[in-house]
Amino acid sequence: LAEKESILVHFDLYMPSRRDAAVIDGNIILKTDFTITFSYEQHRHRIDNFNVGKMVSCQHYGHLVWKDPLRAKYDISNVPQSNFHNGCIRPGNFVSDVSSENPEGNTHDSLSLHFQSGQMLGCKMVLYPFLPNLGIDLLISDIRVKTVTNNSSPATASVYESESQLCTNEDGHLLQGDAQLALSYIVHLENSCQSEESEYLKVNLGLSTIKWKPSELKLPSEEGLSLSKHLSNDKTFAKLHGPLPICSYLSLLGPLVGVHRSPFRVNVSSCPVSTNLSTPFTVEYSVVNETKQHQLLNIDITESKSLLFSGLEKFQFQMAPYEKYTFGYTAIALTTGDVELPSLHVSSYRHKTWIINEKDSDHRTIFVLP
Repeated sequence: LAEKESILVHFDLYMPSRRDAAVIDGNIILKTDFTITFSYEQHRHRIDNFNVGKMVSCQHYGHLVWKDPLRAKYDISNVPQSNFHNGCIRPGNFVSDVSSENPEGNTHDSLSLHFQSGQMLGCKMVLYPFLPNLGIDLLISDIRVKTVTNNSSPATASVYESESQLCTNEDGHLLQGDAQLALSYIVHLENSCQSEESEYLKVNLGLSTIKWKPSELKLPSEEGLSLSKHLSNDKTFAKLHGPLPICSYLSLLGPLVGVHRSPFRVNVSSCPVSTNLSTPFTVEYSVVNETKQHQLLNIDITESKSLLFSGLEKFQFQMAPYEKYTFGYTAIALTTGDVELPSLHVSSYRHKTWIINEKDSDHRTIFVLP
């Protein structure tokens, strides 16, 4: 090398297997250590008629920490709750005169998201760059969410249209700087565990697979910088620096939630959409006891001012194991138009939970014709 001349030496580093990752203070660290050794002969001026030369070797030690380029945050806090709670033993479904703990003595752990078996959830996922200040843009060309399968667990979170492509832009989505990409998918929760000792089972809301590619970072043109002969004609990655623009795949697990088994199953057996003024109509509900235990149910029906109600307002009934019970009321509409039906509140004496809890803001209605 002549005075003030430099040469570029090119080499690539590839991420090792995740099985080689180390766990430090609870964090998973995936690191590659490398050593660069170069030797040169140093020539000096003649001293006392001797030609002085000396071989010099230098070593440079470094490491590279591999990090996933994307992170995901999920929002399922605004999921509307059904009025049919099926007696599910979960936080928020206990009747008002008991604590939020399981009446049988089992308390919930630190898991904050609890849902009942059979519930549908709309899961919003927001992707964002993990290190937005590096100046590297990310091109996302494909996103697919599939159901997490676990043959040893009876709980599942089935993703609607599992493994279908969610990225609709043919050219992909480019995330620049701190830009974010939001998308949603639907999951159906199911807990088919037959053991009544199991309070709830944990399940992940889908597994997202993201196909991404980083942007190119070209080396700046510097005076005196030259490429070695075999690299100067290289048309691939020799003149690039940093992440190589190669498509890679990233897998992200959805949030972990608790799926509670439902001791009961509720259906609306009969509820007309419309009726005529002064014409009797019937509304019926059916409840199925899906446990091996006898159950005592408390029923409270709140009258509507626009209806003439016929039937018991407050009563109890016993249910044998796996028994189906149908109950309801007959009413006559006193006004025309959209009329609110009586609200129904059914609770389990054994579990101290709501089976049906129709709130004032979610009244069922019937349209009354003249």
